[in-house]
Amino acid sequence: MERLVQEEKRRNELERQMELEKKQQWKKIWMLKAMDFDANEKRREQERLMAEAAGLEAIKEEIQIKEEERAKRKQNGEFLTKQHLAKLRQRSKEVTADLEREMSFVEKLAESDRAQQKKKHVRI
Repeated sequence: MERLVQEEKRRNELERQMELEKKQQWKKIWMLKAMDFDANEKRREQERLMAEAAGLEAIKEEIQIKEEERAKRKQNGEFLTKQHLAKLRQRSKEVTADLEREMSFVEKLAESDRAQQKKKHVRI
């Protein structure tokens, strides 16, 4: 009888140990699932952050390209302005030279006219 009781105790102990092992295994499984879930969440967060960083980098490059284009347009505008001013100065010099020639011609005509007027007055 004692032997049966001991065997029953042993069986109960084995069942309790097996139940405890099952609980521990389930606990490990749930912990692994939780860790896997956390790892997947972190992986998704990392992918989201990487996509956001790539988007920001693309925007940064776009801004840099626009800044370069703006600087180039500004430089071209300055060049064209300088070129235009140089042409205006050149044209101004040409017009001044033409006016000086015409003034010289007009002065010669006026002198010639005065000389003829004097001759007419002298004859009279």
